[in-house]
Amino acid sequence: MRVPSPPQNRTTFICVPLVWLDVSCAKQPRRLSNSRLFLASIKTIDRIEASKRPWLRRTAVKSVRIYGKYLRMLLNKSHGNGAAWRTHRCLKHVESHSLSRGVPDDYTKADRSMQACGRVTRRAVAFDNIFVWQVVMIFTETKLKGAFIIDIERREDSRGFFARAFCQNEFKAHGLKPTIAQANLASNIKKGTLRGMHFQYPPAAETKLVRCTRGAILDIIVDLRPESSTYLQHVAVELNEDNQRALYVPERFAHGYQVLRDKTDTSYQVGEFYTPEAEGGLMYNDPRLKLSWPLPVSIISEKDEKFAPLDRIEPELKRKMTVAVSEFA
Repeated sequence: MRVPSPPQNRTTFICVPLVWLDVSCAKQPRRLSNSRLFLASIKTIDRIEASKRPWLRRTAVKSVRIYGKYLRMLLNKSHGNGAAWRTHRCLKHVESHSLSRGVPDDYTKADRSMQACGRVTRRAVAFDNIFVWQVVMIFTETKLKGAFIIDIERREDSRGFFARAFCQNEFKAHGLKPTIAQANLASNIKKGTLRGMHFQYPPAAETKLVRCTRGAILDIIVDLRPESSTYLQHVAVELNEDNQRALYVPERFAHGYQVLRDKTDTSYQVGEFYTPEAEGGLMYNDPRLKLSWPLPVSIISEKDEKFAPLDRIEPELKRKMTVAVSEFA
């Protein structure tokens, strides 16, 4: 959707654009880095700073809450950028004073903070260009603690789109393990193909970041942490070439997927090296897991088909997985 140009009348421009920004942002939650929106907000701050009229300054201080909301939405995933977070702190200070009851001293403090905000924001644009071009990932935690669905934020133009698929800083900020020990690819010829349910025992327990680069899969993970309140519960997520979604699988989880389209490719970024002696697996159709697969299984490896029932291996599974708790404590 095309963003309308801001009003050009100088007096109106000072009073209205923050509300205009808020409305525009509400209509475009996924395109908050639009350069016109951002530059309009910077011009607003410039003109507020230059203004000598007390009523304009007071109006601006009250309205800056809206600008603060907009800017924080831009900064939401921008961890690790010093200029960005200094700007964020300035905005928090301005907001706290904009809610005051009109004590002149409070407006003066808010003005100082607003000026600092404008300086730091412009410095961030000049040196980091983070607001106009910053690309982030969108993290959504599932009902299984530590397991996340990760969506990309696309930056589109006439060439196509650009998006970030992995960032150590963003992973750390969400408490995820940022290590990538190995990266693997899998090609699946026929829909209905099933791979799973795989895991590695500690100390070689692995995290996985799984993405479907062509076609579509239904990805299922099972919590195997004995101390977890969601032990043996599972989550199913469709990953496909259209949504470019990824699933972060924590350590001590079983993982598997079924192919939903012919000629489907997947990629795995794994947090631990493949260790055959630590390898384990569960039956994809184990009655205790109650996993629901959308298609009849057309192809499955002999190895995956011969995994033992959970009832038979559970005592050993719990013992080996429980050891990890004391080791990682």
